[in-house]
Amino acid sequence: SMMAIGKMAATTPIAPGKNGELVITVNPNRIFGFHSLKTLTIFSNDPDHPTVPVEVEARVEPEFVLEPENFDFGVVEKGVPSVSEIRLTTRQESPLLVKSLTLYQPGTEEGATADLPPVKLEILPVPVGEWKTADRAEHILRASLPADMPSGPFNTPVYVATDTPRFPHHRFFARGEVKAP
Repeated sequence: SMMAIGKMAATTPIAPGKNGELVITVNPNRIFGFHSLKTLTIFSNDPDHPTVPVEVEARVEPEFVLEPENFDFGVVEKGVPSVSEIRLTTRQESPLLVKSLTLYQPGTEEGATADLPPVKLEILPVPVGEWKTADRAEHILRASLPADMPSGPFNTPVYVATDTPRFPHHRFFARGEVKAP
């Protein structure tokens, strides 16, 4: 169930001044998203260094790519509707189903919508002839700020749910600032 596990290759003690081999196994199915940075701690009977931290970084080949990675609205005048779009491109051989685009984590609908900003979200399939790569499906994720969007800065989590077996949803952000006149 762990993302990264380290085990010594040999169980025999390592003599002072000598080396031992540490084998680190990373499970990509336990990495949420496409990047992970964890610290493993080696425990030993070395009086000077009883614990030694080892950083483990993993980059997973993405199932899909978001361009840009967030909805960035910049500064928007109060009362002026605004739209931001992201292109989601499949990076895997098998078709990718884009299930939903929400302001709440899928599975937490109950009571989650009470305090959410009035951002409208849409998933628009890109026509096959407009895909950048022939067999890689694309979708436009669109966020629209309504005229009654509250003034001030916002940095709201957005969740796209797909049928990616590794993780059910990916979190990114809708951010910007609504300036009152």
